[in-house]
Amino acid sequence: MTPHMHSFIRSVVWHVGIQGPVLEVGSYVEQSQGHLDMRLAFHPGTPYVGVDVLEGPGVDRKVDLFDERALLKVVEEVQPKVVLCLYVLEHVWDIVGAAKILGRIWQRRPETWLWVATH
Repeated sequence: MTPHMHSFIRSVVWHVGIQGPVLEVGSYVEQSQGHLDMRLAFHPGTPYVGVDVLEGPGVDRKVDLFDERALLKVVEEVQPKVVLCLYVLEHVWDIVGAAKILGRIWQRRPETWLWVATH
């Protein structure tokens, strides 16, 4: 995560009034980057579920982006109004495959904000 992206998302959330639930794909918060936890960009109390292949800070459920069935199950449970996948794609070999899976999430929930960014 970068400070610029965190500020950008926070500004949009606060000025446009975007609400949750939020699903963050790739939510693991690196040590010493707690200030970049994307949960902080949303209003306090916003329903938020973070998934990642790693367990740890910021992760509510261990789910691999490429386990489409498990990821779509989380989507159905959470019913997100926002899906974030920020600075994740540069960590996978199959970027096109990852983008297709994210696209299928959006196809199931076209009213959802889908934010994808990479370097």
